[in-house]
Amino acid sequence: PKVKAGQAIIAAIAIATKDPKDLKDPKDPKDPKDPKDPKDSPKTLWADFDKDILVSTPDSLLPPRDNATIEVEGRMKKGRMEWDFTVGVAKVYALRWRYHNAEKARVLHVRITDANGVVYKDDDITFLQTQEKKSKRKATSITTGTQVNAGTYHVTVSGEGLDTMTFDPMVVE
Repeated sequence: PKVKAGQAIIAAIAIATKDPKDLKDPKDPKDPKDPKDPKDSPKTLWADFDKDILVSTPDSLLPPRDNATIEVEGRMKKGRMEWDFTVGVAKVYALRWRYHNAEKARVLHVRITDANGVVYKDDDITFLQTQEKKSKRKATSITTGTQVNAGTYHVTVSGEGLDTMTFDPMVVE
């Protein structure tokens, strides 16, 4: 599967039993595990579980260590611009916009909520005026304010004159 930085990777699966007889390999009559031996008992077996790790995950199978970015297309909905993004690791994220705003500088309202509607950021941000030429852009950014957990988040930008602006995809870093 395609794995991006911060997303979960299964590194191991452990299977447990409450019955010590299950520790013996039924196909191997010489299985050295003895449920009566304290070192082979289930109580110490799990305590010593991480002492017999033979290999580690090679770097080639791990997510890259660079600052991966996510680009998210926005949509205009009921006079607001909205973006949804999903992250896989808890941290403070930067949200960056490139935009065209030829009319005048605008103070717009930004709200970041999680999938359950919990508000993480509720703030105003200034979008400066750009040149008239449609290809000219300016950039602005905010952070999530606090660390957000792995999950899906919803960003809403609202305010007067938003319908005259153009946004490139929002970048989440």
